[in-house]
Amino acid sequence: MKSISLNLNFAGAILPVIECADGHQRVPMKPVSDIFGLDWKTQKRKISSTAGGQETAESASPGESVPPRKSYIQTLLGVSMEEIFYADQVRPMLCIRLDRVAGFLFTINPELVRARGNEDGAAFLEQKHQEWLDLIHAYECQCGDMFSSASVKKVYAIAKIDRINDPVLKRLALTEIGIDVELAIANASPALKTANGSLF
Repeated sequence: MKSISLNLNFAGAILPVIECADGHQRVPMKPVSDIFGLDWKTQKRKISSTAGGQETAESASPGESVPPRKSYIQTLLGVSMEEIFYADQVRPMLCIRLDRVAGFLFTINPELVRARGNEDGAAFLEQKHQEWLDLIHAYECQCGDMFSSASVKKVYAIAKIDRINDPVLKRLALTEIGIDVELAIANASPALKTANGSLF
């Protein structure tokens, strides 16, 4: 098992990233939970509870034991227990796949983080949730044409430009990324146009 360090930009925390036998990289969840000031026991319960609670005992034949089924969130996040060197010792830690950390962060309510006194963490989550939702929407509108790197950058830029309030700056930004604003306005459906005949 190979360990490397990853700097998580949202809090400047250094988390160990491990290569797991299934080919996925994983990170421990407790430090991520701590960054936002969340109650670790609650977060651990959320991602480590099994599906169907009593299902195991009821579905087993007499004398046969059946391992508990993973819950949907466990499967989705790739939850596993891993031996990790952290805080100067090797310890078993509950981990999720590195590529699913954003999914875990989507399960955190920014208002809960704010209520615990972490305004920066709450603001970070709100911003990330909005960016991710914008990207998902932009992807769906592009009908799957988002996988080329140029398309990814353009869709991300459009999502950011959409939040600009000043119509002049918005037009300038769209022109900078190669979108013909006048053509877009001419081709827009009437429902998208505002009362003055402009998309802006």
